[in-house]
Amino acid sequence: MNRVFISLLSLITLVIPSNAQIIKNGGFESNTLSQNRGFTVIKKGRKTLKHWKVVKGEIDLVDNYWSAFSGGYSIDLNGYSSGTITQNIRTVPGATYYVSFQLSGNPECGDSIRSLMVSAGNHQSEYGINILGTSRHALQWRKQSFRFTAIDSFTTLTFSSLEENNCGAILDDIKVLVDCACLTCDHRDSCFDGFSVHLPSQFSPDGDGLDDVFSISGNPDGILRIVEFTLFNSWGVQLVKLENQDVVSDLSLWDGTHNGTEQNSGAYSFTLELQLINGQTITRTGIVHLLR
Repeated sequence: MNRVFISLLSLITLVIPSNAQIIKNGGFESNTLSQNRGFTVIKKGRKTLKHWKVVKGEIDLVDNYWSAFSGGYSIDLNGYSSGTITQNIRTVPGATYYVSFQLSGNPECGDSIRSLMVSAGNHQSEYGINILGTSRHALQWRKQSFRFTAIDSFTTLTFSSLEENNCGAILDDIKVLVDCACLTCDHRDSCFDGFSVHLPSQFSPDGDGLDDVFSISGNPDGILRIVEFTLFNSWGVQLVKLENQDVVSDLSLWDGTHNGTEQNSGAYSFTLELQLINGQTITRTGIVHLLR
């Protein structure tokens, strides 16, 4: 097997800061339950889920009944009835924060839409997801996000089910970041070290699970979406075009094929435009080498 490891990286160093997670237990991994229970109903007032409060009805904490977006756990906002969860987070009055979460829906009862209400600070919005064509073995996840301005030194982040049956919206991977570009100078001590995003200079799609795909790596929490990605061969033929693709867990850009046909080893030019969580966009052009 011809194996060439990546030795050089094209580095994008972004000028806006990233920050430590303000939310705690955003993936619901910290809990008092043993694994492999399928799902467990958590009623109002129970302290099963660390750092979160069930303040209305009940929820399901789910492990191996379906696959979480990340880690081993997710929550269904409906147990035997609709539930509400909250977490109080420390905030700076007047500062702007960016919230993201992964949304799916329990596909096993009710109609085709799973809805919930989310609120924090000066923000309140309804979100929903269509679960047609999904099953517990093949959930569909969608990243949702919003900004809010803090009113007090503590802000309550609230997720409330709008479903009346046993099947609600599913949540995972909740994150809250300081939107540093919106902070005044007095508030910038709430920000942390800058993040960076890496693009490999070469990859080798030989199926061994290592560097098989040209993809974004590093710490991409500050990226909201891929505005556009285009890739051309040495003859100027466009092989790939991605537009307005939300960044979730998959940061893949190209697998080395075109219309199902493997492309030859060589140099391929690309242009990548990213939108950041503060609304700023950055553009990167370069060459990636395909090795077979």
